[in-house]
Amino acid sequence: MKIESTSENKKWQKTSVFYSSSTVFLVNHNPNIGVTTEVSLLNHFLIKRGIVNVNATVYLREINGDLVDSHTIILSESKTYTIDPCVNINRPFLGSVYIEFESDENLAIPFCAVVVAIKSEGSVCAVHTYGRRLEAQEIGGKMDLSETKETGWTLRDSDVVTSFAAFHSGREASEMKFEIEVQNSSGSVISLKFQQVVNAYETVLLKPKELFPGLVTFLSGDLGHAKVEIKGLKGVFPRMLCGNFAGEDSDDMDLNHAREMQFTHTNFDFGYMEQSDSIGNRGYFNQPDLPGGYGIVYPVATSKKILVGG
Repeated sequence: MKIESTSENKKWQKTSVFYSSSTVFLVNHNPNIGVTTEVSLLNHFLIKRGIVNVNATVYLREINGDLVDSHTIILSESKTYTIDPCVNINRPFLGSVYIEFESDENLAIPFCAVVVAIKSEGSVCAVHTYGRRLEAQEIGGKMDLSETKETGWTLRDSDVVTSFAAFHSGREASEMKFEIEVQNSSGSVISLKFQQVVNAYETVLLKPKELFPGLVTFLSGDLGHAKVEIKGLKGVFPRMLCGNFAGEDSDDMDLNHAREMQFTHTNFDFGYMEQSDSIGNRGYFNQPDLPGGYGIVYPVATSKKILVGG
């Protein structure tokens, strides 16, 4: 599966015309134990591009895609807007929030800069926009992928920790095929295939501990890594949310009962997804000076000789 390079994408964005844009996030809300979800964005439309009026419509949806609530915000000030997607919900809720931006001026880039933070009793974790629907003029183009393989998902499953990932569908229902591949620290691999009809705007939650009954034993108390192949995509950018959480007790694998959770987003498996090579041959990432801090290099099949460190 070939995708356009980062440089090609940036070049295209300079001449693109979009009057709409969107983002989607997982929502975890449980007022009984203090779990809340907060979406925020600096009004970069005004600050960066001078666009005075942008409408942001917030759609709260159940896991199955059903619409629960919606409201519209007019972004007209140079400030950070904070959105509580569950402002009208006073019960435990697990689902998604789709935010659609519209303007009569060119927004240029359909991938908007928005952040979600989920707060629980023992943690605060945030991530920027990871998934979205494709806009009308992107359908049938280079971004309109029919399949993907997502990687970069660290598994930490134990008796008290459960790994999870969330995939969000777009405007159309589709019969999708999933394959999950789990690798432990010794290099052994287990995998599972399944398929299901995914509704429009549905969120598919994946928990390897439920899919692989012997997962904790397989991981043997060490870190594991998961890849997810998805076929049957329709009109979405397929990045997923992935992470780990600890429930109310050791047997609790309900994300809505999380006492602590951490997450990030997946990325393409570039051993499977083909992309033009970078012009440079050297890359860097900053390692925060944290007690016990470390970096993880994810396993991707490649014929290249890669030196890490040195």
